[in-house]
Amino acid sequence: DTIPYWHQSLDYPGAFQIGILHRFIAQLPETETRVPANELLLSENPMGSSHVRVLKHPGGQWVAAYIPSKQKITLDVRCFGVAGFEIRLFNPIYGITNKMSSDITESLILNMTTPKNDQDWVLLLKAKPASRSKQTEYRPCDHAVINQATG
Repeated sequence: DTIPYWHQSLDYPGAFQIGILHRFIAQLPETETRVPANELLLSENPMGSSHVRVLKHPGGQWVAAYIPSKQKITLDVRCFGVAGFEIRLFNPIYGITNKMSSDITESLILNMTTPKNDQDWVLLLKAKPASRSKQTEYRPCDHAVINQATG
């Protein structure tokens, strides 16, 4: 086998989507600090082509889960605390992000099933501004007990 020239590699399946995925990750706040976070995935994680991968912002600003095929996942969302989070679903085929909800106040776990078609998705959870009341809580995104300051 010969190694193809770079311009031939542009015709390979998925080559165009890598650029779309790069732009998606680059637009996340403080993306250079992202860390793997599969410990937040509470559901079974099959090996092979259905294996889910999770990234997070270490300060708890966002969590992203790459879901390669239609499946139900369960995520630990305690890192967002009582302030809640918004849900966005990114389609890496077309580079489109759909806002699913902006007022999720679940403070323990999130169950999510991807849309019915059999394609890959990126689930993005973004923290909402802190609530007005002070509260001490455990936040697994930054692995510390914190005092949530008033907003």
